[in-house]
Amino acid sequence: MPDMRTIGSDAVRKTLILLLAGMICRIIYLIQFSESPVFSWPTGTDVEEYYDWARRILAGEFLWHEVHIHAPLYPYFLAFLLFFSHFDYMIARLLQESIGLAAFIPLFFSLSKISEGQCGSSFIKWGFIALCSAYPPLIYYQAEFVSEALMLPLLCIVLFMLYRAEEDIQDFQRSFTYSKAFTFAGAGFLCGLASICHPLSVFFSFAEFVYLSCRGLSRKERMSMKYAWSAVIFAVSAAILPLAVSAYNSYQSGGLVFIQKNSGFNFWLGNNRDSTGGCYLRPGPEWESVHRSAEAAAAKEEISKDLYFLKDSCSYIIHNPLGEIGKLIEKAVMTVNFRELPSGDVFNITYYTPFMRNYGLTGLLFVFALCGLTAVFLRGNREDLFKYRHFIILIIVFWILQIIFVTSGRYRLAMYPGLFVMALYGAKELYFNLKNSAVMFKLLPVFFIACAIVFIPSPRRDMKMQEAEASLVFAEAYIKAGNYKAALPEIESALKFYKNWGRPYEMLGNIHAKSGDYKTAMDCYRKGMEADPYTWNSPMNLAIEYDRIGQKKEAEKFFDLAMKIAGPKESLLLYNIADFQYKNGNISQALENLNSALYLKPYSSEALNLKGVIKLKMKEYPEAAMLFRKALVFEPPNPEGVKINLAVAEALSGHEADARRIVEDILKNNPDSAPAKAMLQKLR
Repeated sequence: MPDMRTIGSDAVRKTLILLLAGMICRIIYLIQFSESPVFSWPTGTDVEEYYDWARRILAGEFLWHEVHIHAPLYPYFLAFLLFFSHFDYMIARLLQESIGLAAFIPLFFSLSKISEGQCGSSFIKWGFIALCSAYPPLIYYQAEFVSEALMLPLLCIVLFMLYRAEEDIQDFQRSFTYSKAFTFAGAGFLCGLASICHPLSVFFSFAEFVYLSCRGLSRKERMSMKYAWSAVIFAVSAAILPLAVSAYNSYQSGGLVFIQKNSGFNFWLGNNRDSTGGCYLRPGPEWESVHRSAEAAAAKEEISKDLYFLKDSCSYIIHNPLGEIGKLIEKAVMTVNFRELPSGDVFNITYYTPFMRNYGLTGLLFVFALCGLTAVFLRGNREDLFKYRHFIILIIVFWILQIIFVTSGRYRLAMYPGLFVMALYGAKELYFNLKNSAVMFKLLPVFFIACAIVFIPSPRRDMKMQEAEASLVFAEAYIKAGNYKAALPEIESALKFYKNWGRPYEMLGNIHAKSGDYKTAMDCYRKGMEADPYTWNSPMNLAIEYDRIGQKKEAEKFFDLAMKIAGPKESLLLYNIADFQYKNGNISQALENLNSALYLKPYSSEALNLKGVIKLKMKEYPEAAMLFRKALVFEPPNPEGVKINLAVAEALSGHEADARRIVEDILKNNPDSAPAKAMLQKLR
């Protein structure tokens, strides 16, 4: 590990000041972000899926039962953050931010060493730590519950270890068995971790393997063998985890599956007739229609949906080569566009905070990075090219990947270490050669061309659709938090765009149902069914309302319709059917559906609570208490009610002191709680 004494006390002081400033920036951002409804109620594409998977892990599902559309490492990391913070989202996000910032520190030491004695070396190393500390998009993404927030720190450590492994290569033979082999193996293993965090990292591992394999070709045969062995050790270490995950996924699915599902769709998203180069297809009616059509076509051809998307993309490319070349060029330019391009998030969510709205660094970063890359390659400075080799490989690999797949702000997050270094290198070259007319004659045109590439193109995007999507995300988070008043205008705003989608009508119906306006709620659900005949939510909610007003036959009819559309694959539907069956005395069927619901979503607090109530009826008090305790971990909609149930279960289990403690805790927070007061009287 790097020794901070090697850079001197003044340097240590300066480093700590910059890192402290970085933490202050992150705290300021998180305070602003905490005002967003999605801060404590993670909602939206990808974010919600990672969050749900993490809760499955915390509920006891340590190995996944079905192949997910995301790689598995980040959900385990997020589960650790949630467990460690006791679901305190400020602590969880701050811890993730801290890990992200700390991962840049080893790279700072690498830069201090590789740029030592070079003109402008201090500017590069201190500028690097300053950018890592205060660059707003980096801070924004590292606060999000997405895999890239973990992938980037892993890649930073990989870069550091590769530089360390290649130090003093002349002594490689003597120290190979112990020191260098271990460091190359560690770098490879971390690359493997990055790959099972985000599969695009596999390509970076491959690029580094190629580099290590080729590096010794121009050297003596003895040196070549040393690099060949280092490449083998790195590759084997990098392959272990991805191959293990792929083998497990293939076993679970019964067919060959790599680290995650959905790679075919991601390729198709950036390479089809309608693609714009970015994540143009957003969650909504069109998204659902595309996936339904693909599923039907794939079933007809007896292939996976991923393979169908790949075939469709390849067909488009073969028949439209000129159009595909145009898309590739467009994606190459969009990857360095000054805007933060959406992937899981949309603009209204990305720029929610003043911290993100009031910055202008992104464009300059890309301009100077392009200048730096051009200076390194075109000026023929082989020494600098070698010094910054791993940073350059990182940029090139993830740039190419976004050209092949889709561009987005999140996907280019992995490029940041390289972009920071090359931007500082480009700024240094421009500054120190201001009086060198020959050099400036070459660099100034590059600077102005880079400005044109970064600032002039405008990504094709539907802002109305993004605004509507953001409104629905905010509305869903408000509903989860019980803030129906704030959710209502968001849904009404979204309905101006999503007139042919059932989801906003369902959410609007839920709000009216919560306020007691059941007639209006049922009208909304019917509109949802008219807008989207494939939705199961609307008939399910309609069944719940019919049950509420005592029309059991109608309730059964709409539950059957919802089950026909969804099949036994939706935990919420199975829970509501179980609740209906329990109320009507069908305990065994209710328990069976609850078990199915909890298999699909083991963190469902509603299902855990209802199963606990049934176990109370069956006089299985210890198991009921265990279910209620588990329900309380996962944010039940009525925590006080679950606590009362737990107190009853504890009392009936003979643990009256524990029951009394639970009731007193309820009364401490809500002195007017009638059920708690009645329970306390019984316990006395």
